[in-house]
Amino acid sequence: MRLGEIEEALEALRIVALDDAEVAHEMEDDLYQMFVKYVAHTREGTVLGDMAALVLTSQDIKFPRNCA
Repeated sequence: MRLGEIEEALEALRIVALDDAEVAHEMEDDLYQMFVKYVAHTREGTVLGDMAALVLTSQDIKFPRNCA
C-alpha cells in the first residue's frame, strides 16, 4: 500500500459519498481494513505490527455487520 493508493481511495470515497452513504461507509471500512492489514504484514514482529494483527482478529467475532 502506497500513499497514492490511499489518496485514490479517498477521492473515490468522496465521490461515492455524494450519492450513496451506505456504499461510502463500506468503502471507508475497506480502506481501514486494508491499512491495518498493511501495517500487520509490513511491521510483523514489532509492537505496532502485533497490535494491527490483533485488531484484525475482530473479524472473527460473529455479529451482523450490515446494521451499522
